[in-house]
Amino acid sequence: MEGKPEWAVLPFDALEHVVRVFEYGASPAKYKKPYTYRAGITHSKLFSASIRHLKAWWCGETYSIDSKCHHLAHVAANCLMLLSMIDKKEFDDRDKKS
Repeated sequence: MEGKPEWAVLPFDALEHVVRVFEYGASPAKYKKPYTYRAGITHSKLFSASIRHLKAWWCGETYSIDSKCHHLAHVAANCLMLLSMIDKKEFDDRDKKS
């Protein structure tokens, strides 16, 4: 996979759901301003949020009650935030020993 990224392979219909999650996070209803995650969030917080959304989806709830966004879009957003902080070691609080 060399050269320019082939953006056309992305599922834009699914990504739109993820964008809605980020919009919700940037709204006054949630965090008051956009991009607060860029300052850093512990990996455990994002992992826990992902598991809560996966569990809710697995148990039959499609949309988050507060955001009205798809639970799986929340999981994807959390994973994207984790990827965006991959080099911010100070937020990596995983238990690497167990």
